Amino acid sequence: MASEDIATQYEQSGFVYQPAFLDQHELEQLRRITARFHQHWLQENQNFYRQRAINSAYLTHAERISDEDRQAMFSIIGSARMASMVKPLLPDGAAFMNTQLFFDPHNPQQKNYWHRDTQYLYSPEEEQAQLGSTRVLHY
Repeated sequence: MASEDIATQYEQSGFVYQPAFLDQHELEQLRRITARFHQHWLQENQNFYRQRAINSAYLTHAERISDEDRQAMFSIIGSARMASMVKPLLPDGAAFMNTQLFFDPHNPQQKNYWHRDTQYLYSPEEEQAQLGSTRVLHY
């Protein structure tokens, strides 16, 4: 996808959809890594998960996954291919913020909601101003 197309799609839709961006091997690698992480996280956070959790943080923390898994994940996240998708959206440069894993809640009656961490740092008015002055991408 050309840089102009990436930027246009993002501006029009708020996201960029690139079918088959990751190859089958990369997808399988990410699935295995996140499954191992999630199983470990569930063992340590069973009560939180059962009560209200919808995501887990620190997916790439050294205490959470093996060095081999971290290297594999960062080689995908930090690849030149990924940078080529991000550069048109963040022409002044990008910085890695964190990794989180979102999942369906244990309780099927609980609403699942995707969120940005910045939603919890400011009042609604400050959040709107902040969102207008920064660009945070999730993938």
